[in-house]
Amino acid sequence: DCSGSMLGNPFEQTKFYYALEGARACLDALTERDYVGIMTLADSYTEELSLTPRTKRETILSAITKLEVQGRNGTLPSGGTLFSPALERAGKTLAARSDIEKKHIIIVTDGQPASDDETLYKKYAQENADLGITMSIVVVGPEDDVVKEKMEDLLVNYAGSKKENFHHVDQNRFDALPSIMRAELEGPDIKSVNYETFTPQIGALNSITNGIKAEEMPTLDGYYGVKLKPNASGVLLGNYTPIYSQWQYGKGRVGTFACDLNGTWSAEFLESEVGGQILNNIVQHLFPSERVKPSDVEATLTGDNYTTSLSIFTDLAEDQSIKVTVTSQLTSKAQEFILNHSTGYTRLSFATKDPGLHTINIQKLDAQGNPIDGASTTIYKTLAYSKEYDEFSDKTIAKKLADEIAKLSGGFIIENPEEVFENAVEYLHIIIDPRVAFAIIIIICFLMDIAARKFKWKWPHEILRDKKRIAIQKKEKEAVK
Repeated sequence: DCSGSMLGNPFEQTKFYYALEGARACLDALTERDYVGIMTLADSYTEELSLTPRTKRETILSAITKLEVQGRNGTLPSGGTLFSPALERAGKTLAARSDIEKKHIIIVTDGQPASDDETLYKKYAQENADLGITMSIVVVGPEDDVVKEKMEDLLVNYAGSKKENFHHVDQNRFDALPSIMRAELEGPDIKSVNYETFTPQIGALNSITNGIKAEEMPTLDGYYGVKLKPNASGVLLGNYTPIYSQWQYGKGRVGTFACDLNGTWSAEFLESEVGGQILNNIVQHLFPSERVKPSDVEATLTGDNYTTSLSIFTDLAEDQSIKVTVTSQLTSKAQEFILNHSTGYTRLSFATKDPGLHTINIQKLDAQGNPIDGASTTIYKTLAYSKEYDEFSDKTIAKKLADEIAKLSGGFIIENPEEVFENAVEYLHIIIDPRVAFAIIIIICFLMDIAARKFKWKWPHEILRDKKRIAIQKKEKEAVK
């Protein structure tokens, strides 16, 4: 409210001055996910600052400071107090933002809008409440029971708020105004904690939600309101807000679950099989798939079926060596390899015949064969294949199958590949009588000659001869001319 009664001298003792201090206090109560808009109201309203992200703190403070300068200079709009235009405009501005969940209006004034149509501002308060927009009213000035009753009636019966959202600050404690306004933004009705039962929705299909059906999703009884940051993926969503989101951070991954995991709001979620699977997927996804700390030894894997090629990147002194241990998690069998300059230490090929997970530990050793601190790395490899491609199946069964196939086809088994060529014929001897071919060619040429004479065809050499003769005649005529 910037009506005339809010201003006076000295400026530092006016209601408007403390209202501006309250606006600054409200800014400190908000988080980076919030937005701020500022309007002044008198005979009409002025939108001093459209909805602006809290991250633009300096822009918001500049708008408040501008009002302070105008108040000192006496250049603010003044006159009576009208709620209706400002309530209508503020409601439309907030309603237009579908990406903002909690929407709240704080009116700071020194009295009842006597010059306003009571029916009209109650109508706009009701419309805003229907849109989920809550409201607080802070009255600064002398005690007035009529004003108190009217404002409480407006808040409770029309704006959908509570009596606790009405505050009266008398002239002896104007300095309490900032803390009161700030407390309004930290109240249970608009703070970031939301107490409601809801079913999370799947916002992204990935390894977290793999195999999860939306109709089997358990409920949660509350959540912390957060805003999805840029480059983050909203995997599970609530009402306009992410419940579980994740993003990359360097070589690592970050996940945030906007609910408790101690059973207060998440009792059903934790007890259900689907909730347990989601949490298990989250934990597995957040674990790194490769070493993220720098190491003196780096390695990469390339594989072809059960054969693996290991490339090692490190500086190795002449008297040092590298020990590679490949361990099957299924059978606990281990293969060990010692590499040095004489054997070649940058590349190693080995076979992993057991299916499942294999741990590959690479350790640099000193001249005495002792591990060097900080010069090791561990990577993992999985091997899986279908039964029909099992390279390591029972050889006896395989030979029996080959015998049956050979017997049914009238063939025999060759165990050594070179035996394929033992009985092969090196040369194919064919006797050909050329007389028939030459006789056919002679007949074809004879018939072509008759056809050429009959239909006066020209042979290719005749066509060339005629072209040369025409060219010579043409040159002779040009020479005569």
